[in-house]
Amino acid sequence: RPKERVRLHYELVGWRRGYYQIGPTRLATGDLFGFAEAHANVSQIDHLTVYPRVIPLAQVALTSRSPQGAIKSTQHIFADPTRPVGVRDYQPGDPLHSVDWKNSARTGRLQVKKYEPAVSLASVIFLDLHTTTYSKPIRYGASEWAIVLAASLANYLVDQRQAVGLACNGVDSLTETTCWHIAPRPGRTHLMKVLERLARVQLAETTPLADWLPTAAQGLPWGTTVVTITPTGDEATCRALHRLLRSGLNPVLVVVEPHAQFGVVQERARRLGVPAHLIADEHALARWRAARIYLSPCPV
Repeated sequence: RPKERVRLHYELVGWRRGYYQIGPTRLATGDLFGFAEAHANVSQIDHLTVYPRVIPLAQVALTSRSPQGAIKSTQHIFADPTRPVGVRDYQPGDPLHSVDWKNSARTGRLQVKKYEPAVSLASVIFLDLHTTTYSKPIRYGASEWAIVLAASLANYLVDQRQAVGLACNGVDSLTETTCWHIAPRPGRTHLMKVLERLARVQLAETTPLADWLPTAAQGLPWGTTVVTITPTGDEATCRALHRLLRSGLNPVLVVVEPHAQFGVVQERARRLGVPAHLIADEHALARWRAARIYLSPCPV
C-alpha cells in the first residue's frame, strides 16, 4: 500500500564456526508489473562470530604436577591449606602451624587440622593446525574435531576455576597472524577470548608443531600442563614433548586422527614419559572423560 512502512527480520543460523562479514546491503523494490523499480544501498558492515561447538565435560584424565589447586584429588600427595576438612590427633613431625588449638583445648589432646588434597591444572592447549600434518582425505573433518576438542577442554578447565591458555600454529583469519598464543588466565571472560580465536583459526602451511613447540613453551611456569592436540603424534612431536617434560612441564599428547598404529605411538610416548590418548571422535572422548584426574610423578 502507498506509504506503508514494512520492517523485515532475518534470522541467521550459525551452522559452521567462523568470522563472517554481514553487509553492505543492497535493497531493490518495485511494483507488481515491474514498471517501476527503486534501489537503495546500505554501506554499514557488521561482523558475526560463530563459536566452535563445546562438548560439556564433567571430568577428564589430565595430569598435574602443581601441588595446590582448585580440583579435589583422590591421591593424598599434596594437601591444600585452603580446604580444611576436619581434625586428627597430632603425630610427630606435624608442623606447629597446623595445630588446632581450640579443638586441642576442648578434647584435652593435641589436634591438627586435616586438609583436602587438591591439584592445579594450569594448562596451555597447543593446537596443531599445520595443513600437511593432516591426512588429505580427512583433513577438514579431523582439524574441525581438533578445534572442538580444544574448545571443550578450555571450557572444562575454566569451569574448574583453572587458568588456561591457547597456542596454535594455524592462521587467524581476522588478523592473519600465524603461530600465535594466548597466555593462561582463569575466568569466563578469558574463555570467550579463547573461543573467539578458535572460531577464526584456520589450517595453514606454517611451522610444524615439533619445530615450534620448544620456542612456544618457553617461559611457562614449572608444572604447567601442556595439552598437545595433533593429528598423528609422530616421533618428532613425542621427542619435543619429552624435552618439555625434562624442563619441568607436564605434557599430554592427544591424537585426533583415526590411527591404526596408535599402539606404536602410545608406546613411543610412554617410553619418553608422555601420556598419549587417541580421541578421534565423541565416543573416544566419552571414554576419556570417564577417567579420573590423577597426579603425574615428578621427572627423574
